[in-house]
Amino acid sequence: MRFSPDFRPNGVEFVLIGALAVVAHGHIYTTQDLDVVVPMNAENIRKILAALDGIDPRQRMEPSRPRLPSTLGQPPFPKHFYVETTLGWIDFLGDVEGAGSFKEIAARGITLQLAGHDCRVIGLDDLIAAKRSAGRPKDLAVIPPLLALRELRDNP
Repeated sequence: MRFSPDFRPNGVEFVLIGALAVVAHGHIYTTQDLDVVVPMNAENIRKILAALDGIDPRQRMEPSRPRLPSTLGQPPFPKHFYVETTLGWIDFLGDVEGAGSFKEIAARGITLQLAGHDCRVIGLDDLIAAKRSAGRPKDLAVIPPLLALRELRDNP
């Protein structure tokens, strides 16, 4: 059973962020979506659309839930786009407040084995900064456990 699209065969560039990154760093946490930061360029958006093919991608933030526009991979590129699929919600972000652009986050990120595959994940310091910057109660609540994980990492 698949719970998210497999970006690997399509060569999508992405870094896992959000709640699943919290889990990847070692804290138990639940979420309703998959959050990734991606380079917003024609090639990568084309690869994303190919990865989403067959799971009925729709614009999640639009009340009528229209299909993703065929022009999505053409300039001007979106800063972010939010998708609802038959497998669940996926948020594609071009940057993350408090952590920076895809390029910056990827450079500071880490590679972890997730479901038997290498996956680029936002670094713990960037994740903490992003959660602080988001400032929502659910983001602020996860900061103390992330700080504890950082303390364990830095002082084994």
